[in-house]
Amino acid sequence: MGKEAQSHELTYDLIKQAVHGDQQAIEAYLRYVAMEDFDEDVIKKEFEDTLDICKRNGCAVEFILKDISTVHHQPERLNKWAEIAMKAVCG
Repeated sequence: MGKEAQSHELTYDLIKQAVHGDQQAIEAYLRYVAMEDFDEDVIKKEFEDTLDICKRNGCAVEFILKDISTVHHQPERLNKWAEIAMKAVCG
């Protein structure tokens, strides 16, 4: 699956659906962590878009990576994900 097929438009509605337990929305939101190619730019954009959406809508946000079984047997992705998250949040 190419990057185009794996990406999706991150919207407030998608986040809201994921928060309310919609499995498809959760999978769409988390899919980038399990991409065959770990694309840091895609991950960074996801964080930035999420922060922007939450800021515009007055929502608090907390990033929690819970699905650690889908990192394509590359646990170093978890550290990189955390690093990208901290940069997005802290600047």
